[in-house]
Amino acid sequence: MNSGILADPVDLYLDATKHLCRALEAENRLLASSRNEDLTEAAALKADAAQSYESAFRVLTETEGLIEGLEEDARHALQSAAEKLERHLETNSRLLEARLESCGMVLDAVKNAATSGNDRASLGYGQNGRLTGSGTAPVALDKPL
Repeated sequence: MNSGILADPVDLYLDATKHLCRALEAENRLLASSRNEDLTEAAALKADAAQSYESAFRVLTETEGLIEGLEEDARHALQSAAEKLERHLETNSRLLEARLESCGMVLDAVKNAATSGNDRASLGYGQNGRLTGSGTAPVALDKPL
């Protein structure tokens, strides 16, 4: 890479990009798992990494003459880092969209199950312990919908 002060913004950008890629990989693993993992910590890590990346990118692009003065290996390293980040971002976007869609489907199923019997009398127990009414049974949320 370039020597002296010109290398600092490049190294800062490369480090920030690597950190953001790691954060995206962690979140992508959670999103791709079949279990409904808590994404709070991963999302916070991704947000912090994205903020660092944005700062490093700003420094890189605002340093006058930096890009033009880079050697070929530094340019290649920047391009490779940007391409890797783009792949992780595309995967993350696809997985987030799928998770939102599946959560919406679950909410719709719960809503439909909860409201499907509202126009009928609800179930109850009579004097001798017999079921009365013609409504539907309560929704069991511990089972797949």
